[in-house]
Amino acid sequence: MSPVGVAGRPPKKSNVGVIIGICVGVVVLLVVTLAIIGAVSDSTASGGDTTPSSVASGVNGPGKTVPATVDSISAEFPRMVPATKSEQVGYNGAKCWETDATYTPSPSEGDPEFGDWAWQWRCYGGGDSSDPLYRIYVYKSAADVQAVLNTLPANTKSTDTNGGKSYTNYKYDTGGPKIVTAFTGDPDRAQYLMFTDGSGDIDRTLRWWRSAPLN
Repeated sequence: MSPVGVAGRPPKKSNVGVIIGICVGVVVLLVVTLAIIGAVSDSTASGGDTTPSSVASGVNGPGKTVPATVDSISAEFPRMVPATKSEQVGYNGAKCWETDATYTPSPSEGDPEFGDWAWQWRCYGGGDSSDPLYRIYVYKSAADVQAVLNTLPANTKSTDTNGGKSYTNYKYDTGGPKIVTAFTGDPDRAQYLMFTDGSGDIDRTLRWWRSAPLN
């Protein structure tokens, strides 16, 4: 007869299932961890920089700052004004002269207040004196330009195209048709203003402005 203690003893439990379960869990955890690391790496490589491309490249940012000198005007508008101070012929045979702010020419009828300008080219008599007279001013900052625009006489504001670029014109008629041009379509020209003083009417003066080689 078998001993009672031996006959009632339960069988030993196997640990194989527990070990397999632990191993499977470790493998799953490792796979998930590697997947997360890979996703983070891809994000950093391809999309980590959230700065818009237009901002990063400076396309929509502020333009260049130029010295407020006569040479800067000549470099920016080479087909409108003489290349150097020693020259005197501008667009379409216009006679031109330049001055800095140490000499302020007497204003003509209808001239706006041009504020804190640094230098200007003044041209007249182009096209056998049939063209409007025009001036191009350079300022030390875009803020100085805006200060002038804020104090213009009552005017009609429009966006007009010259050479494929759109600029903002402020048009009024006092002592003849006048156009003040802000080069809003070109950040590199934020320090410049152009003034056109014509004869006849605004439409005629604007037609000349559209055809002038500003670009």
